[in-house]
Amino acid sequence: MIKLTNTKQQKGEPVIDYINRWRALSLDCKDKLTELSAIEMCTQGMHWELFYILQGIKPRTFEELETRTHDMELSIANRGAKDFLVQRTRSDKNEINDTKRIANSVLNESMVVQEIPLKSFSQRKEIKYERNHDGDEKRCPTLKERQKKVYPFPDFDVADMLEQLLEKQLM
Repeated sequence: MIKLTNTKQQKGEPVIDYINRWRALSLDCKDKLTELSAIEMCTQGMHWELFYILQGIKPRTFEELETRTHDMELSIANRGAKDFLVQRTRSDKNEINDTKRIANSVLNESMVVQEIPLKSFSQRKEIKYERNHDGDEKRCPTLKERQKKVYPFPDFDVADMLEQLLEKQLM
């Protein structure tokens, strides 16, 4: 157990190698650790920048720890930290270039605009809606229905009829 707590990530050692070395030592330990406590102990021996960042992340499995720390290690090295433990390797540079190419292609795809011809709306279609009413329901005829209806009196008699209604105060 003392070996585990004293194990530190060496300068220049990739974080994946440190985690694998730490896990190999933990297998020799007589005391059984839960995965969460083992991860906690492992992170305490890491480079201080990784340890600081991991305090906010709290990985739950060693796979997650390896993935996150490797990504952080690459981003710190990419940022140009001179005193950081791992210098960029050739494969890391290729990986970063591939990532940049993919990001640029996605960006270019998102900028593509497709032209679609506009439809002309100059001709308006008239749609007639038929109203279905039950016989029980009272309804008032519409203006168009009233205008189409043929009344039993001539149009010129309408003025006299309105005057008579006004005189009788029915309107």
